[in-house]
Amino acid sequence: MASKLFFLCLIVIGMNTSCNYETKPITQNKHYAQFLKSYKNLQFTPLEKTLDFWQKKTQQHPNQVLYLGPLAATYIELYEANGDINNLIKAENLYVAANKKTNYKNSRFIRALAEVYKSQHRFKECLQLLQKLDSIKANQRSTQSMTFDVYMELGKYKEAKTILNTMKKNPDFDYYIRKSKWMHHKGDLNSAIYYMNLATNLAFNSGNEQLICQAYSNLADYYGQSQRIDKAYMLYLKALHVNPNYVYALSKIAWIVFSNDKNVEEASKIIDVIAKTRLTPDLFLFKAELAEFNQETLCWKKNIEQYKNMISTNPYGSMYNTHNITIYAEDPQHVKMALEIALEEVKNKPTPHSYGLLAWAYFANGDKSKSLKIIQQYVTGKTFDPQSELRQAVIYKANGQNDKYKRIIDRLLKNKTFILGPNLHSKIEIL
Repeated sequence: MASKLFFLCLIVIGMNTSCNYETKPITQNKHYAQFLKSYKNLQFTPLEKTLDFWQKKTQQHPNQVLYLGPLAATYIELYEANGDINNLIKAENLYVAANKKTNYKNSRFIRALAEVYKSQHRFKECLQLLQKLDSIKANQRSTQSMTFDVYMELGKYKEAKTILNTMKKNPDFDYYIRKSKWMHHKGDLNSAIYYMNLATNLAFNSGNEQLICQAYSNLADYYGQSQRIDKAYMLYLKALHVNPNYVYALSKIAWIVFSNDKNVEEASKIIDVIAKTRLTPDLFLFKAELAEFNQETLCWKKNIEQYKNMISTNPYGSMYNTHNITIYAEDPQHVKMALEIALEEVKNKPTPHSYGLLAWAYFANGDKSKSLKIIQQYVTGKTFDPQSELRQAVIYKANGQNDKYKRIIDRLLKNKTFILGPNLHSKIEIL
């Protein structure tokens, strides 16, 4: 019970504490105003016309399986554009139907369904399809790349390293971006940046806009984690110059405006622009962060409830489990639900990060000794995610291990304030 009270006190005090660490503002509205305007006026008419075309084709020729692919692909494009999860579900159903009709012999349909499962965080099902692809031996490089990604998501790091060593024989964009991901997993951020720079150069030389945006944003993420916020900001802007509607970069700029510059009003404006066209649950969480910073408790509660409502009324499956565990662990009336979700997440995705969330759920339910055992066995030294490290620190402190707690807190205050954001930073200062 004592650990639970400590946990609740941390949350309550954090809601009433403003952040006092100083950073130099680096963003200017004039740098990205054109992208806000273009995104606000974004139209989906071409995609809707394409969707109508393929829908009619499939209706006119119900036995023609090849028409299912373009129709499903269009639904995915719509999902990526407007964030409506129902479009992804429709694509899934079409690819399942196409694979059944082809008896899972068509590599394009198998790969496409695997991509959908990956987007839905259904990694075990995705891996089964990738193993089918491996036996077919079609486009093996692409299969290797996706299999590496899925192994990392499943915590199968030895298997992932084996694939990476195989890919090393012919280093290309796919190899370097995954080598970078591997070094990041190992906690070597400088090496992650080095390999991501190599991947970025290859992407730029390819002229492929999708790869360029992916490379710029990945490299920017790493620079942000290393506290080189100005470099991260410029790379997100570069990505938007390549694709003015690249929502990931736009949302990351909103985070810089908030976390680094403390400009809540401007960050809120950016999020509102995004939400008019692409409303997803995480935007409500961002707005809740902004409300918490301004100590607007009612606004914070409203956005959390809107998030919960969107999750409960749409088929997201386990896509937002990480957020759900954190949110329900903060709600005294739903801490048992946090534990249920955390147990499911560990079963589906047994990574150090998932185990960290499980430990946090047990802690929220008052079992501080069990939470300590979990982080000691599965988490400490195995993940370098700052939020996970903060949860570890709280658990160590509650269990009287102040030396370990202090080492983590000092590291977070020194190196990871931007990633955590002003609200969590203020909670660290309380600790």
